[in-house]
Amino acid sequence: MSETERAFLREGEVPAEVRYTAGELEKRVEEKAAHLPEFFEYLLEDIRLYNQRNKLEIAQWGTSWRKLFSIGGDVEVAFRYTAPRASPTGGVIESPSNGIRTGRRFGRMMSRLVPSDGPFDRESVLTEFAWGVLEGVFNHPDEERRAERIHDAARLFTQRAEAERPIYAQTQGDTQRVFGHSFDRRRQRSEVVEQVLRERGVEPEPWVVGRATNLVEQSLGESPYDQQCVWETLDEDEQRQQIREVVVEHRLAERYRLVESLRADIEPLQNKRIRGVTGEEVLSVLFEETELPQNGAPSSEEMSSREIAKRIQPTKAHGLAGSVTSVAEELSGRTNTEPWRSRPLIDKSDEGWKLTAYGKLFAAYHLVDSDSAGITVDPLWHLPEVSIELALEELIEGKEDDD
Repeated sequence: MSETERAFLREGEVPAEVRYTAGELEKRVEEKAAHLPEFFEYLLEDIRLYNQRNKLEIAQWGTSWRKLFSIGGDVEVAFRYTAPRASPTGGVIESPSNGIRTGRRFGRMMSRLVPSDGPFDRESVLTEFAWGVLEGVFNHPDEERRAERIHDAARLFTQRAEAERPIYAQTQGDTQRVFGHSFDRRRQRSEVVEQVLRERGVEPEPWVVGRATNLVEQSLGESPYDQQCVWETLDEDEQRQQIREVVVEHRLAERYRLVESLRADIEPLQNKRIRGVTGEEVLSVLFEETELPQNGAPSSEEMSSREIAKRIQPTKAHGLAGSVTSVAEELSGRTNTEPWRSRPLIDKSDEGWKLTAYGKLFAAYHLVDSDSAGITVDPLWHLPEVSIELALEELIEGKEDDD
């Protein structure tokens, strides 16, 4: 689909400044949905042919495999499994394994393609599909060996599932107890939060309302488990003032605008391509040399245009170095191209190119799959707080310089 068609489905209305009517867009979307089976066949055949000609080996594929698995740093850490655990707020923190996240995305995609109103038992169809996936993933010329590999994997899956079940059962019980007596109170508080956010020019999206509401609870020393709370003893003016203080202290208006910028800057980057080199490729290579620790300032290595080109396409590094320089100059704002003049992703020094603080955060936001978990709480939930703060400071300083 085009970005216009995606926006139409996301928002449920025709995007501004689009010449199509709702009926025309609806028809275009339905026609493309009808062709999904053919698109899948094309994709499967393309992958088979790429593999047949060794085009998916790292020497040929470059950094694209990292993008597929949303890997920004250490590969070993990215694929390491850790058991889910209960979070302090009552949810579940899933395993950060990039392999699991990517597999989950593929699984959910296929699950969505099995109609819920079909003339069949949907669960049976999904079970058969999952079995076929296992046969494909553990494919082996020796059928007995393939069966052994599936058996070993199934045993591991069973062990993990048995270990994880009590965690989910506990959090589900906690959630039921919480919402039994706090839902109405939280809804009323959220309504006041929405009003205060609008006063400050912030659109009350669910994630920012949820974050503000949680922070108000924390500032009052409350818990969702409390039958009575301080909030209920405050008059309306006191409640609004409490929210204002939280919004200012935690820079929620600034975080909201930061998220707006991150979202807005994705499409320009995806469209940036100069003589065989894309903006995403340059950003991805530089991000591989970046560490985003949970505590402490993020670090990144500087790289020359030739070094970046070699990572992108090892066999054509010399010819692509100039293209890398052209792309990097735009992403650094040196050509006064927006949005990078206002929010540069890359900085230039005598040693080469490296990501800015905003560039590091943007790369992590855009290239690392958050798996949508927690997205209604905060789109930046999976990113280190220190990186968020450094990006905010950099953007504020840049705006002051422009003014």
